[in-house]
Amino acid sequence: MRLKHVTRAAHEAFINKGLRIEDIAALLDKRPSTIYNELNPYHEGPAKLGADDLQQIVREYGILEPLAFMARDLGCQLVDLRTAQATARSKDPQGLLDLGLQAMASVGPVADAIRDGLAHGQLTKADVKRLTHAIWNVIELMILLDHTVAGASK
Repeated sequence: MRLKHVTRAAHEAFINKGLRIEDIAALLDKRPSTIYNELNPYHEGPAKLGADDLQQIVREYGILEPLAFMARDLGCQLVDLRTAQATARSKDPQGLLDLGLQAMASVGPVADAIRDGLAHGQLTKADVKRLTHAIWNVIELMILLDHTVAGASK
């Protein structure tokens, strides 16, 4: 059952961060025994941590690993915008380069999906216009990163 894999990812992330069952129970206004069952990937009962409760825990404690696990499992990538924005504000060339490379890592699969959509007539003219605009934004970003890194290395 896929749910148990998500439960295991959440369970391990919370343990690795030192988060206690009692802390989660207090946050969610539930009994510790209920939280224990909800986060136990081996528990066979119906009690499992709900999406709203998971979101509340992630928001309160900043533990993104369960979300990253779900994103990877669904073929997506999770980007922590707080970190990206802080890196952008710091104007750290290496950090900006790392952000750019992270963004570019997803371009190949996206390009393949666009190519398939075009080949099968699944994209409208409006879709193509929006995609073209987004692609130009990525190209502008890469040019900006190139100039930023080149300027910093002088």
